[in-house]
Amino acid sequence: YAAGRIAGDELAQAMPDGGPVLISVGSITQQHGRDRRQGAIDELLGRGFDRNRAADAIDADLKGPKFSIVYTATDGGDPAKAIDAIAAGLKAHPEVKGIIGLYSYSATAALKAIKQLGITTPIQIVGFDDSPETQAALKDGSIHASILQDSYRAGYETIQVLANEVRGVPRGPAEFSPMLYVGIDVLTDKNLDLLRGSGAVDQPNESATTQPAP
Repeated sequence: YAAGRIAGDELAQAMPDGGPVLISVGSITQQHGRDRRQGAIDELLGRGFDRNRAADAIDADLKGPKFSIVYTATDGGDPAKAIDAIAAGLKAHPEVKGIIGLYSYSATAALKAIKQLGITTPIQIVGFDDSPETQAALKDGSIHASILQDSYRAGYETIQVLANEVRGVPRGPAEFSPMLYVGIDVLTDKNLDLLRGSGAVDQPNESATTQPAP
């Protein structure tokens, strides 16, 4: 949810005058897709921070002071279907000025959909994760920013909690919470090389064939 809000804030910075927005997500029934989408919507519509807010329906009328969410494209976690789903949304709403892609392939799928439709008017794009394709698009400026959650720490904390349970280690305050929160980075063309150098982002292997994950 917090990562979705950061994505919304990044798009708002790229679109200071506001405008219609399309959201691309693999699934709104999977929690990470649902929560990222809701966080982005709440941020763009100027709502307060509420992790427990009920998810807005896909066909809801979502308008705020500056932004409106005019379409949510879903693809079932299939990158190829994402291109068609986004293209369908752009055909139905040619007024779209910004796109938030909530899965690792969503932002690059948006670029392919825009190219497929021959759209030449600028559309600001914010994505998720650090696939080689996304990094290249950040470098050339076709994606404004990408949100990176700390997957390594998420895995580490998960195993640590399980190990402590098995060993009978008393729970600390954080373990009594139903959720543990990990870090979030915002990737841009300005800090990409720095984050690569720090190890937070992998240096793309140009010869490797990669399959982006949700």
